[in-house]
Amino acid sequence: MHRPPAPDTARRLHCVVFSAEPPDHACALLRVIQPLQRLATHLRHEWHAGTTDCAAVDAALARADLVIVQRFFACRAKRATLDRILRAGKPVLYETDDLLDALPPEHYLGAFSRDNRDILIEFVRRCDAVSVSTAPLAEAYRAYHPEVHVIPNHLDREHWFGGTLQHAPARPDGAPCVIGFFGTGTHQADLALVEPALARLADRHGPKLAFRFLGCITPALAALPNSSLAEGWHSYDGFPARLAGEHIDIGIAPLVDNPLNRCKSDLKWLEYAARGIAGVFSAVAPYASSVRDGLTGLVVENTADAWFDALDRLVQDAALRQRLAAAAHAEVRTTRTLDRGAERFLHAYRRTAAAQPAPDRADRVWDMVMRYEDRLAAQHAHLARLESELAWVDNSPPRRLLKRLRTLLGRPQSRPR
Repeated sequence: MHRPPAPDTARRLHCVVFSAEPPDHACALLRVIQPLQRLATHLRHEWHAGTTDCAAVDAALARADLVIVQRFFACRAKRATLDRILRAGKPVLYETDDLLDALPPEHYLGAFSRDNRDILIEFVRRCDAVSVSTAPLAEAYRAYHPEVHVIPNHLDREHWFGGTLQHAPARPDGAPCVIGFFGTGTHQADLALVEPALARLADRHGPKLAFRFLGCITPALAALPNSSLAEGWHSYDGFPARLAGEHIDIGIAPLVDNPLNRCKSDLKWLEYAARGIAGVFSAVAPYASSVRDGLTGLVVENTADAWFDALDRLVQDAALRQRLAAAAHAEVRTTRTLDRGAERFLHAYRRTAAAQPAPDRADRVWDMVMRYEDRLAAQHAHLARLESELAWVDNSPPRRLLKRLRTLLGRPQSRPR
């Protein structure tokens, strides 16, 4: 196949992105758009959300040094476009931050994942590389592709730290302490973990405690006194200000310990920390490896008593809340912003752009046919040898047959009597 010249690292790479998400979606911004914007001196990009028009796809591919396909764009409905992308001879990177081929049935996209799993896996295998947000997720995708880049989530500094509000404002005297959670409707099972603990806290602290949920709640939590549910956010651009405006004192991040959640990132810790909110987190892979228990948050086992004890401790100790929030804020601002992490994205993009492209579908089918024909020829030769041996056995006297068998078995000949 014709291979375009490898991109010159001294000039800006042209990245063409195909995504099912709009450009203001959290995954689009965090994993692609904001890193590309941060790397504007090295890269330029164009975004195609749901594009399937053949002429538009071909024109975009002609301009590309690197093609990035994100998340659920690799699905059955986009198969014709995916084949055009792979046949174009341009390097292709698949980007995801979730275990999309194994979403559980109860997930709102579980049926979509099941129905498109074969397409997603086939596409990943035919790409040049994959980028993911965590090491466990990388291990899962290495079952389909050897070249997987682990690039942890990093926050955009201006997006999260650019305003005058760096920490949540102090509670006025007499105001209730607010325990908060934000997330999509997929977190019902996670929130169920903390229902007993939050009910006990409500009984113990009464009107001194309030509960605020953004985007997701369970019936039991909705029934708590001083509990409220606010609509989720429509654009991730405005989410930092929205989170600050909820005046949450303690953020919670419960997670059921299952394969999907073990592959998730520590994004909630990053976001709570950036807004100066002290957090309590399940002792599951995303947080157990990032949050320093007692220093930048509290990490707890998924038991009712462990959750109650940690939250009750923070409710009663405002100074501890402030210390945890300040330490987490400083660590995230210092180590987990794009001005420090963007180079990891650039390395993955340049490495993929310089790689030989994966063979297109026609090449793979031809290789399969040739290998099959080789196997058939070998089988025919083997059968011919067997037929020859059987014919020889049929026509040989017993003494000659015995001698032949000894030779085939590698045993020494007996002395003639």
